[in-house]
Amino acid sequence: MDTFYFEIEGKPMPCPRPRATRQGRVYLPSEYTKRKKEIAIKIQEAMGERVRFKGPLSVSIFFLHPRIKALQTKKAPKERQFKSTRPDLDNLAKTILDACTEAELWFDDSQVAQLVIVDMYAAKGEEAHTEVTLEALC
Repeated sequence: MDTFYFEIEGKPMPCPRPRATRQGRVYLPSEYTKRKKEIAIKIQEAMGERVRFKGPLSVSIFFLHPRIKALQTKKAPKERQFKSTRPDLDNLAKTILDACTEAELWFDDSQVAQLVIVDMYAAKGEEAHTEVTLEALC
């Protein structure tokens, strides 16, 4: 089976709610669109000469956030810890899936038939980043 893995450095960014102008035009904040474009460029660089995925896909996303102060004490575990606070997982995943579409990794994110999302605090000494694995299902 065809598998593709890549990492995105930096703190995970959720997809915000769309904003509207007084004229009714809907837009996303520029900070978000800029970050999504940066992620799409990194995905394209990682792809190299790879062609777009066709057919159903399994996507696994591990979001690793910066450690909070409570996990920086000497008594705190050194390994990764599950995170169950905001931002919501679906908003974090939307950023990655939309960037993959923009990077032309697949034709459309409707190809994602299986999605595994894990939200954690990074291990001690580990930087915040996102790990993504795609696998063709057939």
